[in-house]
Amino acid sequence: TSGRVEAGTQWRKDYRHDNELSHTANRTETLDPIRLGSINESNLGGYVNSSFSLDKLTLIAGLRVDHFDFQYIDDLSVLYDKKSLSKSIVSPKVNLLFNQSNNLQLYLKAGKGFHSNDARVVVSDSNRKTLPAAYGFDAGVIWKPLPQVFLNAGYWYLFSEQEFVYVGDAGIVELNGASQRRGVEMSFRYQPEKVILFNLDVNYTHARSKEG
Repeated sequence: TSGRVEAGTQWRKDYRHDNELSHTANRTETLDPIRLGSINESNLGGYVNSSFSLDKLTLIAGLRVDHFDFQYIDDLSVLYDKKSLSKSIVSPKVNLLFNQSNNLQLYLKAGKGFHSNDARVVVSDSNRKTLPAAYGFDAGVIWKPLPQVFLNAGYWYLFSEQEFVYVGDAGIVELNGASQRRGVEMSFRYQPEKVILFNLDVNYTHARSKEG
């Protein structure tokens, strides 16, 4: 048996001054400003991963925590208008690997993720999903029947709590409800010589809205 633990942190900050959406003439003359302001967004994240191996089986478990700060200053407002909101989210993940041999591996992966919403939407309506979660898993096989041949086949599924549609003409983001996606994918590699490589990728995706 063997085990390993690793951890880390990251910090990211984005600042966009004079973020603008306007009606224009010939893309040079501003006729009517629709949105104009400054976006200040920061993200502090930390993670910890642990792995445990027993004979042919390997378990990898991880946990990630992210904290976001959203700020938006509306330059079209008559008065100084600065809005802000903070939000945190926890994302667990787990991988299970079974190494039948040096040439054959079966895997099962599952976890929770998220996508960050538009800062202008977040601060204007705190009841909307700030960091909508996404839950997914995939299972498959990796096989090398010959040293020159690599095969990978798998099935995956993803459920998203909320989809967003950006309406450019109005400068707004509309809620589109929950969604689900599933699919299969296959990869084939054949390298008969060091300078010759044959590569084939095939995938199929079925995506649908869960809102009727």
